[in-house]
Amino acid sequence: MAFIKNNAISGLIGPVVSYNRKGVSLVRSQCPSIKDHKSVKQLAQRMRMKLANNFLSSFKSLVKISYGDAEGKDNAYNRAKSMLLKETMVGNYPDISIDCSLVRMSHDPVSYLIVDNLSYHDDALKMEVHVDPAIRNRRVQLLVVRYCEGIADFSDMLPLSDNDRYNLSWGKLDQEHGPWHFWLMLYDPLSNHCYGSVYRYCPASK
Repeated sequence: MAFIKNNAISGLIGPVVSYNRKGVSLVRSQCPSIKDHKSVKQLAQRMRMKLANNFLSSFKSLVKISYGDAEGKDNAYNRAKSMLLKETMVGNYPDISIDCSLVRMSHDPVSYLIVDNLSYHDDALKMEVHVDPAIRNRRVQLLVVRYCEGIADFSDMLPLSDNDRYNLSWGKLDQEHGPWHFWLMLYDPLSNHCYGSVYRYCPASK
């Protein structure tokens, strides 16, 4: 919209803008309006990337030894993020989330583990773990990962023995009531590598 002031036209006239500067009337073309034309597909991809990065930030130390390449050529973080983006995202924008049951904590698919009767209450984890007998001779150890709402911690490395029952006590996290997600993995101290992962879920405690 244009207006006249002191016999000078100022404002928008069609595709041009007239204005007065130091007593001189000037005309310029109108600047195009800048709008955010991000598509729903782009917004969804940005959200998936943010979810993946936030999730992996809780597991940085683990990712290095579970997704790292033996020769150190591959970027462990990128491999883990690729797995999350391709295999674990569920829902449509803006209700996209990570399904923890689809998360593989290692790029090695073989687990050699069977987990039964897992329960978690008052920061005490009880479970029965059955390990392939052939694995015991490799001196591998059991590692348990606990996760709740963006915070993760890990058990001490547990030696595998003929006693398949494990009782673990944990320190409290900020999220005292869960729900809780657990992954059980095997750790090889000789290669400093974790492989396989078995997922278990425990609902929120009351």
